[in-house]
Amino acid sequence: MSGFYSVGVDVGGTKTAFGLFDKNRKLISKKRVSTIQGQTPDIFVNGLVNNVRSLCDSNHVDIKQLQGVGVGMPGFIRQKDGYVFKCTNIPSLHCFMAKDKISESLSGIRVELDNDTHAAALAESRQGAGKGVENMLYCAVSSGIATAPIIHGELFRGTYGFSGETGHMIITPGEGLRCACGNKGCFMSWCSGIMIEKHVEQWISEGGTTIMTELVGGACNISTKEIAEAWRLNDSMATKAVKQMQHFFALWFYNTYLFTNIPYFVLGGGLLKMGDDFWSQIFDEFNDLNCDTSSECPVTFKKAKLIENFGIIGANELLY
Repeated sequence: MSGFYSVGVDVGGTKTAFGLFDKNRKLISKKRVSTIQGQTPDIFVNGLVNNVRSLCDSNHVDIKQLQGVGVGMPGFIRQKDGYVFKCTNIPSLHCFMAKDKISESLSGIRVELDNDTHAAALAESRQGAGKGVENMLYCAVSSGIATAPIIHGELFRGTYGFSGETGHMIITPGEGLRCACGNKGCFMSWCSGIMIEKHVEQWISEGGTTIMTELVGGACNISTKEIAEAWRLNDSMATKAVKQMQHFFALWFYNTYLFTNIPYFVLGGGLLKMGDDFWSQIFDEFNDLNCDTSSECPVTFKKAKLIENFGIIGANELLY
């Protein structure tokens, strides 16, 4: 490809990150901004393009020197043409031909767009914890949860590009809170970061008491950070939330493993900050479910190696 630089954009439910890379795919600069909720497609494109230009300007890079912009974002995305069928964390971006609009606003610069978990899987497979592993499952554990399968060294996207939306597989039909996918009872509705916060808010609104409200000064501001902190202080509501998360995460991993028979999991995302004690109990429950074959067919769980940068690195890898 021609050009000296490229940009990777990781669109998250709360933050959007931008990374500038040189021709050797080395990250040389980055920035983060808040993701605007409820933004129209036009506002989304304008904001993304303005931030790409700003990142280039601050590093004295002419926009014409870019060989491309890779964008990873949550949802059901048809990678071949960059059509967003459903953006689960930003519902206002449903049914949107994002790739063409972004490219047009960047004067025709090449744009590649895919699901953010797919992008992160490419990053970890090529440069991170999955490097050299033939078959791997990258699992996003953050505001949302999803899986991206690497099979024989290649990202498997499926016929329509939606592979890996395992967080939206139904485990308790019609039960619990409604997820942004439109259904009740999917894995994500029970244990993702954004949804466990909603469960806690509901329990408080129903009269439950917890030290979490003291930690933040009000129920509306409770995040997984306060849930983890209160759990370690033996708060009963936080313990209930954590046990719910752990149970459904273990079931999610086990069901995904049974379906794919891929025994190498790489986990990346903000919920890793819940701590090793949180995750070790999940892996223990997984092993209990998998006890009949665990001795002869071991399953490995690894943390993402690229830490905070896997999203923008993966988005940039979409160009290669």
